[in-house]
Amino acid sequence: MLKGKIEKLKTFDIVFCNMIHEKVLDSNEEFDSTIKRMPLCEKQYRDKRLGCAHGSSNTRFIETLRSISDDFPSKRDLITKTILTFNQLVSKVYLLDHERGFLEYDLHMLKHKPSSTVERGSIQKQITILEEKHTQLLTELGTIKQDIIDTLTE
Repeated sequence: MLKGKIEKLKTFDIVFCNMIHEKVLDSNEEFDSTIKRMPLCEKQYRDKRLGCAHGSSNTRFIETLRSISDDFPSKRDLITKTILTFNQLVSKVYLLDHERGFLEYDLHMLKHKPSSTVERGSIQKQITILEEKHTQLLTELGTIKQDIIDTLTE
């Protein structure tokens, strides 16, 4: 039973997507205040990608951990701590996702302002910093996943 649940934990992936779905697609037309964003990746992928702010993977990963905790009370403290840390990191990812969306919108709105070169550069720099933070958080999520799998298989 534990082996099957550990195998389920192994099916979750980390994908360093840089939250590309928040990017605003530019049109070649005159300024347009409506925006279109990059499409999300397909649901089947989002449901396996830990840290994804637009899928069920994070919830399903935690549900699997809770199921292990219920079946193996000796692992309860470890799993509770793991879930707490995991949730804290995922919350940070969600905040980054929203912040990137706002910055991409601001960048789009500045596109047709002639004096906005400095502002656009500043926003682009902020986006780059968010991407780096996103990569760090996803790396930490991957470490949490691997650490709990390693501990449970000892």
